[in-house]
Amino acid sequence: MSTMLAKLKFVVATRPVRSTTKPTNESRRAKMSASIDEQLKLIQGEIAGKPYTATVTKKDKAGNVKTTPKRLRGWFWKDASGVFCEVKYGPTSLKLGADGKSAFKTASYDELVKTLKLVQTAVTAGELDAQITAAALSRRKK
Repeated sequence: MSTMLAKLKFVVATRPVRSTTKPTNESRRAKMSASIDEQLKLIQGEIAGKPYTATVTKKDKAGNVKTTPKRLRGWFWKDASGVFCEVKYGPTSLKLGADGKSAFKTASYDELVKTLKLVQTAVTAGELDAQITAAALSRRKK
């Protein structure tokens, strides 16, 4: 053995795992709140007559930065009787109403904005944690 390495004290040790992510409920709330923000921007684009387009910036292995348009699907649709909306976590619609109903109806896009802000407040307060967790777990099983 080298005389240089003989001066070192060797031990059996394992590095502790550091988690850099937030706890699951907090990260799911943040993701849901960000999704609602995107939907609000889509609705504002519908009201203004200018479609909203989001972009995603990614860095490839060579270090080049590439910006591409993000594909957004609206949770809302307009009918002769009003504006309907389903709140989604990923591809799964959340069951927010009684009897497992997932869609709600508003009279206009302006009311839809107010309603989605109310839902966003409920998400950040943690009132929809059970529904969001159920949607996340059902997505994992598939």
